[in-house]
Amino acid sequence: MHNRNQFPTKITKPIIIKMSSINNILTSSVSFEPFTPEGQVFGKIKLNPLQVDTVEGAPHKELDIRFKIDNSGSMSDLCSDRRRKMDHVIFASEQLLRKIQELPNVLATASVSSFDDGIVDIFVNQPVTAENVETMAFKLRHINPRGSTDIYKVLKKETEVTPNQDPTVVSIFVMLTDGEATTGDCTDYQGLISQALLIRPETIMILVGCGADHDHKLFSGIQRQRNNSEYLFVSDVEKTMETCSETIYKILNTVATNVTIEVQGGEIYDWLTNTWVTKINASNLTAGIEKTYNVRSNTPDQFVATIHATNSRTLETGTHEVLNRIVGENLTTDKYRQRTLETLFEANKVNDGYSTKLAIKEAKKSLTSLMVEMKKYMDENGLREDKMLKLLCDDIWTCHQTIGTIYGEMYTCARQTSQATQSIYCALPPPCARRGLTTRISQMAKDDDEDDGSGAPPATKRGWGLQIPTLRRGISMQVSAMQFEDDEEGVEEQDEDMGDIQNCSMASRNVTTRKKLPACPEEESDELEGDLVMQMHETSITDDSPYAVEGAVAFIRGVSAGSNTNVV
Repeated sequence: MHNRNQFPTKITKPIIIKMSSINNILTSSVSFEPFTPEGQVFGKIKLNPLQVDTVEGAPHKELDIRFKIDNSGSMSDLCSDRRRKMDHVIFASEQLLRKIQELPNVLATASVSSFDDGIVDIFVNQPVTAENVETMAFKLRHINPRGSTDIYKVLKKETEVTPNQDPTVVSIFVMLTDGEATTGDCTDYQGLISQALLIRPETIMILVGCGADHDHKLFSGIQRQRNNSEYLFVSDVEKTMETCSETIYKILNTVATNVTIEVQGGEIYDWLTNTWVTKINASNLTAGIEKTYNVRSNTPDQFVATIHATNSRTLETGTHEVLNRIVGENLTTDKYRQRTLETLFEANKVNDGYSTKLAIKEAKKSLTSLMVEMKKYMDENGLREDKMLKLLCDDIWTCHQTIGTIYGEMYTCARQTSQATQSIYCALPPPCARRGLTTRISQMAKDDDEDDGSGAPPATKRGWGLQIPTLRRGISMQVSAMQFEDDEEGVEEQDEDMGDIQNCSMASRNVTTRKKLPACPEEESDELEGDLVMQMHETSITDDSPYAVEGAVAFIRGVSAGSNTNVV
């Protein structure tokens, strides 16, 4: 383990930048760990988009936003607060329009359509102003659930939208749905993907999956295959407003689009494919929100990264070379983030419905091993309250709790995406557990985790079980009351094996004294240690996110104002 004080003094080289309009809105650096003669050196690129263009001044936005709201029958389902899914989706749309109307540097037009097996226009191309926002809200509240779901028709209608004559106007398409395509001219995955790819490339496509029954494969597939697309999984439909607010904030403050990062003298990590490459497509850059990208190089002193992007205000395409190089930085936390992304990608492969119990067990084992290592690092280095490390532990825990279940792929993809895109909101631990739905596979119980050798997938052999995981919220805490009785022969050896767990960042709630455990081989002891770490982990709250910048949090809270009283 590295101690933070063991790293040598940082060596900083002066920044050298080629002039372009991108340089008016961006500063950058690249950091590397201490150089080693053997092997590649890990590093990260930091991009810091400026709040104000040094030439053009404060940002100004014109929006054309189109909401497509699912009003199929399932939207009448009740959430945990006893309100309908439809109520939360409508209120989220209404509050976003109100907030946009209040912003002095934003002009917007809005359209809203509801869809089931048909499409009904609620209002079209209406200016979002103080004079008509109440009328918009009134019309929104009269959308009611009824038929089935035709997603193909929604995508096809979006392809028919006439482009705005002003190229600086930001075109936004938002679809909110809780289900899958059940009717229409096309309901198959590839056909729907093909239709989505026909939507104009400059349109920002926001796909909001409300609850655990939407088509996450379709939405994640569109996000991966179409640039300028974002998929948001809202695990608790009650959080629809907060989730959408973050995305709208980023759009309102976007300073650069069509971003690609190209490196020489090294490689950059592509989270979509879990590979190291020399060029990636990156998400748009938002003023005031730092973005980091992991890199590696055999020759850090010769490493160069070039950002290609379009200034969203001037529409000028330019380049920015990252030559501000820092060598000798402690990047242990960033390396844990890298390992978490890689582990989530690999673990998600068993969420195919066909993997054997043994494959699922091995995936869970890799997740547990990383979690235990990270927890010990946090305690040994006084980092139990480190926001990034806590979030990484939450990512791993959520994947571990759902892996191999019907919701495993959905939650793992959501956590992987929110971590890779550095978003505030991320799918919370399964709300379905709190509502008594299926969340875990019964054959993963501790007394039955051996493969029977048939090779059949778990879902085929045993079906989906009803074992509900215990969910906790709060802050990771050190166990102070864990004690082991040692009045039997051989218990000293067991205590030595389990000693490290007393220093792990875990909750002490409901843990006072543990009964003596029989001596067991080292592998079984490690497994028991990992089980305890997973069992006692407590997830952090959204406000603790390392990506929660002040401006975004203030915007989200502004949109949410009154949410406890105005939903009907």
